[in-house]
Amino acid sequence: MFQSRVASPFNFTNPGPGKDRKIIKTEPPLTSVLELLQRAAATSAGITFYNAHDSGKSNPKRISYQELLDQSRRDAAWLQNSVLDLQRETVILLHFDTHEENIRWFWATTAAGYVPCIVPKFAVSSDRRIAQAEHILRLLNSPVILTNDRMACAFNGVETPSLYRVDDLIPISTFSSPSLAPVVQNQRDDDLGALMLTSGSTGFSKAVCLRQPQMLAAVAG
Repeated sequence: MFQSRVASPFNFTNPGPGKDRKIIKTEPPLTSVLELLQRAAATSAGITFYNAHDSGKSNPKRISYQELLDQSRRDAAWLQNSVLDLQRETVILLHFDTHEENIRWFWATTAAGYVPCIVPKFAVSSDRRIAQAEHILRLLNSPVILTNDRMACAFNGVETPSLYRVDDLIPISTFSSPSLAPVVQNQRDDDLGALMLTSGSTGFSKAVCLRQPQMLAAVAG
């Protein structure tokens, strides 16, 4: 569904002598990660989320890619209007404990034109946790932090002037009559699509640059 390996929007096949050449229309190649979601939104496909803590007692939650795209534009509008001092080079640090929140805010950050970076859980030891958090904030040049009430405690004891808790924002697919942020290209001059932090098992984490062409190639397989 997401594969796009043909440079031309049309793929010509030659069935052999004496037969008409058949023209098969194909999707144009993707040029950005956001286009990937936009193309998926044109289908009926979506994502199903399961709650790992309820032992199957509640129904799984499904959202379509169209709902995810719409929500990402609403959340992008919130980012642009509510987060102070957003700059062209700002990194948005995502620290959540559910796949749904990480996916939601990854796409919101992407739709707003900034670079997301998902942070794994910190160490249990307070001293080690604080050292890890301070290192990441220095490494990413004082990023904006998006988190929730459950995970914000990871930054206790750390100076975080740009930490925002998103618990009060309306969940995916229940937002009524919102204004949608315009879909924009990445604010950066380069093709950086995301930052991935290494585990830091032998030291402090390092940030690995994930370029949008690399991400698209990984999806295409």
